[in-house]
Amino acid sequence: MTEGIDENKVTFIFVANKKVFEQKIKNGESYELNIKGIKDAHRTDYKPKVQLWQTKDDTENGDIVIFKQVRYTVEKD
Repeated sequence: MTEGIDENKVTFIFVANKKVFEQKIKNGESYELNIKGIKDAHRTDYKPKVQLWQTKDDTENGDIVIFKQVRYTVEKD
């Protein structure tokens, strides 16, 4: 769950440097990410973070306008 994200822009989410999410999100809502198979995504010996960013033109390679790192907890199925 996050706050301060522009709901009209595409949000890119990366876990362990792998893109796992690319769509518009709403503040205050929870989102579930599947991080199975991503090396180092499940480590618990540090406080893991998710990187969220938005760009000026909604493309992955565009100029970044919002960048956040948000801590996440790992829950195994």
